[in-house]
Amino acid sequence: MKDNPHGRKPTAETTQARDDALAHTTEELAQVKDALRQAEDKYCILVENANDAIFVLQDGRLRFANPKALALGGVLAEDLDKVPFTEYLHPEERDTIVQRHEMRLKGEKILNMYPLRIVKRNGFIDIDSIPGSGSTTSIYLPAVTDAEPV
Repeated sequence: MKDNPHGRKPTAETTQARDDALAHTTEELAQVKDALRQAEDKYCILVENANDAIFVLQDGRLRFANPKALALGGVLAEDLDKVPFTEYLHPEERDTIVQRHEMRLKGEKILNMYPLRIVKRNGFIDIDSIPGSGSTTSIYLPAVTDAEPV
């Protein structure tokens, strides 16, 4: 057995104490992982069954849309992550929304929630934008109302 940094050989007591501490830490880590898994499961159930459409925007693409969001505009289901999110924005608001999104990613203070319109096959819908977590993610929760065609 190697000497420790202090030049002393570990005793049976110190070895047992270290092993006990490691076992305790391992048990705590397992409990934290289990709690996280349970929280993720609850979150998934909530998002998948929400009556509001939920979009996740990351790295300039819509990376996720829950079933309600996919039902809004058939085009979303087909090419969700293949098309830049700007293509889904109403042309009259595109520049403003892109500017706000870039400001949010830079950590600048902007409105915590603001309305915008997204294009769908047979017109557009009004939604509200809210900040997501992390520096590259925004989550959009539509307050869904059908609007006039573009």
